[in-house]
Amino acid sequence: MTDQVRVRIAPSPTGYLHLGTARTALHNWLFARHHGGRFILRIEDTDRERSTPEAVGVILDSLSWLGLDWDEGPFYQSEREDLYRKAVDDLVAKGLARKDDLGHPDKGEALVFDVPRRDVAFDDLVKGRIEKKADDLEPHIVLARSDGTPTYNFAVVVDDVDMRISHVIRGDDHVANTWKQILLYEAMGHEPPRFAHLPMIHSSAGKKLSKRDGAVAVTDYRDEGYLPDAMVNFLALLGWSPEPEEGPDGKPVYREKMAREELIAAFELARVRSSPAQFDFVKLGAMNFDYMQDALASDPGALVADLKKRAEAEELDIARFTDDEYSTILREAAQRSQTLKGLLDPVRFLFLDRVEVQASHKKVRKAFKKDAVWPTLEAVTAKLEEIPEAEWNAERIEEVMKALADELAEGRMGAVAQPVRILVAGGPASPAIDITLGLLGRERTLARLRDEQNRKALGG
Repeated sequence: MTDQVRVRIAPSPTGYLHLGTARTALHNWLFARHHGGRFILRIEDTDRERSTPEAVGVILDSLSWLGLDWDEGPFYQSEREDLYRKAVDDLVAKGLARKDDLGHPDKGEALVFDVPRRDVAFDDLVKGRIEKKADDLEPHIVLARSDGTPTYNFAVVVDDVDMRISHVIRGDDHVANTWKQILLYEAMGHEPPRFAHLPMIHSSAGKKLSKRDGAVAVTDYRDEGYLPDAMVNFLALLGWSPEPEEGPDGKPVYREKMAREELIAAFELARVRSSPAQFDFVKLGAMNFDYMQDALASDPGALVADLKKRAEAEELDIARFTDDEYSTILREAAQRSQTLKGLLDPVRFLFLDRVEVQASHKKVRKAFKKDAVWPTLEAVTAKLEEIPEAEWNAERIEEVMKALADELAEGRMGAVAQPVRILVAGGPASPAIDITLGLLGRERTLARLRDEQNRKALGG
């Protein structure tokens, strides 16, 4: 085994890259970067019927989006058949492999390895000592099928030997394969790598992760508008936590928000828990919100570009606003959303020529039950009409609205602003009323305040 840390991620291209594999890839990557080692990408595509080039593309795209750069590869098992054949021939020459029809003569003969009758044990870097008794071992291990294609357990060992893998870090659903692989390493005359089996990821209810709980493609999270740095931070903490720091009261303080450099510096397999990790959508959303605020402060242009792209995909008029106005829209939307996709939701009404009010909404009904609502709306509309186009901006609008609140509602801005907001935004939520009307512009604001269909729906 090599002195240098060499780890690998070996997904099968039979579908998308799911969260469990992404977390495994990340922990391998962090371990390699922490120890100055090598992170290797291997595509296990021996299942020719189910493996597709499209799935390979998704895997590469997902790892690249997460920023998990590999040092070697990608290597494809389908291109390494000569290596597996040579390994089989070597075992046959040693008398350690033989042909057997396994009780199915009509299916041809497979190549099998007869399992020695002894206990098999190893020290897992996460789960501790694991032992398999001789009486519980299967009598043989199939190395190659009758058509000559290698089995998973054999190909994995041959690859890991050839790539000089020092540590195999994978999900604990692979524990059952480990005893077979250890025996094959020894039969081939090689010391097994160190094994570390990561805990499974469960839902917040403690059950197996389903699609509703988050078991979807990594690219789905990208498309929903989660930031890669937030996703990496969140995935790193699934089953692992850094060494706590001492708080001012002497009690341990556990960090959660950590930059990549901090994760690399802190990552140790000794801090990986053996109990299942819990996937918490609320925590992911809150973490993504924090990272969005950071991006808003450091690189708002990237978020503006993403907002425009999503608006354009909905065939909204993205040429309606200036760059400065987009910065304002983004700042307001970012306070009401936890994802990039969600940024469009609270400000979509700004891109539309007309909105339809949510007349059945509880807060809308409450606002329009008040006796003074229609006289207030008429007064507001009249005052806003007096503002010329050249002076239509948030500062002038705020001045007019404050004066109306003092005159009509004893200074209560909500009593004046909420009915206006409902008519111009279509519902009870929007940015501050002066910013909302400033972004909408004079013509669209007044048209929405006079919209007869919406007024009728609200009882006016």
